[in-house]
Amino acid sequence: SDLDANVRVDEWTIVDVRGESEFETAHIPGALNIAHTRLASRINEVPRGKPVMTYCRSGNRASAATALLAREGFEVTLVDGAFQDWAGLRQEV
Repeated sequence: SDLDANVRVDEWTIVDVRGESEFETAHIPGALNIAHTRLASRINEVPRGKPVMTYCRSGNRASAATALLAREGFEVTLVDGAFQDWAGLRQEV
């Protein structure tokens, strides 16, 4: 589902599943950067106390990450589309 501008980012764990260089260029403040190819081995780094939101550039990698997290028991939401289009969120560079 698309991120609503009213969503409080601090109520979610946001996981950026892009590569490190993409993350360093721009990302959502507070996001964890775990590349989708490394998520299975780093899943213990994702906190279990609150819902998770995943994103990438186009949604393809985040879709795979969302499926993995859901299988592992996380409450997870895929943000459709590019993160640059998220309303109301400042990019951190």
